[in-house]
Amino acid sequence: MEIDKEFNKGYILMLLSRIKREGMQGLINFIEKETDYFDAPASTRYHLSCPGGLAQHHRNVYDFFKDRCKEFNLGLSKDSIIIVSLLHDICKCGLYQKTNYSYKCDNIIKNQGHAKRSIELLTKYIKLTAEEEAIIKYHMGTFGVFDYNDIEIGEYKIIDIHKSIKRYASVQIFAACDMGSSKFEKCFDNK
Repeated sequence: MEIDKEFNKGYILMLLSRIKREGMQGLINFIEKETDYFDAPASTRYHLSCPGGLAQHHRNVYDFFKDRCKEFNLGLSKDSIIIVSLLHDICKCGLYQKTNYSYKCDNIIKNQGHAKRSIELLTKYIKLTAEEEAIIKYHMGTFGVFDYNDIEIGEYKIIDIHKSIKRYASVQIFAACDMGSSKFEKCFDNK
């Protein structure tokens, strides 16, 4: 997958600038001037572990989730779809450092909790709806409970995600879109 970082930057900034929520311009300025959002990889090895991978992943999730929202008539606003899709992994800004052949994770940042850190960063600038916060908090699905080696990591408990899905179907659908995008993107890594 060839990543067009400049296109992604223009497209993502255009979508974010459509949101008229208080604090949004400050968040956009933070993303553009104080983070590596448009240059960061999406992961160290799981998907789009290349420069610009994070923004590309967010774009892919946006396209996928936007279509599922329409298909399943979830009733989420355009603003909510943009926010959760393009910002659910904002915690990954500054998380990865380039090594000779790949990336390594900054464990100080990593240990703060994946989704928790995204929510904390976002709420410094904008107020999230309860549904947006739930989608971001549980976007890793069961991988927020267990890692890829089936070791409990405890970002949240399985009962908590279960209760959230019962309240908001969008939580499960978003998690599936995020995972689906990640699996699709893995096919193009290191090609």
